[in-house]
Amino acid sequence: DGDSLMVPEHPGVVQIIGEVNRPGLVQYNKNKSLKEYLENAGGLTQYADKDDITIIYANGNVRIKKRFGYPKISEGTIIIVYAKKDENLFNLTEFSTNIASIITSVATLYLLLVK
Repeated sequence: DGDSLMVPEHPGVVQIIGEVNRPGLVQYNKNKSLKEYLENAGGLTQYADKDDITIIYANGNVRIKKRFGYPKISEGTIIIVYAKKDENLFNLTEFSTNIASIITSVATLYLLLVK
């Protein structure tokens, strides 16, 4: 008496977030691949790591995109595209500045000791 049962509708969408040009919701189509969903989101940005993509299914399962494999996408999936890791380990300007500073310090020390 007075109870009700709510049955949620299928979402009918796939959410794409992260390093894509147009993050958001894309209409679900069972025939589309991961690559096609990413293209529907405007493609990957220049900062995207195409090998670091996580797929979270509506039931909570998580899959990681492999280098040559593309996981199947189902309704209600969330696709997360991560940014590339910063691999700029050597900065020539910073290195040159540090060397110049060391040379200046050594030269100053030498002049102080000689006089």
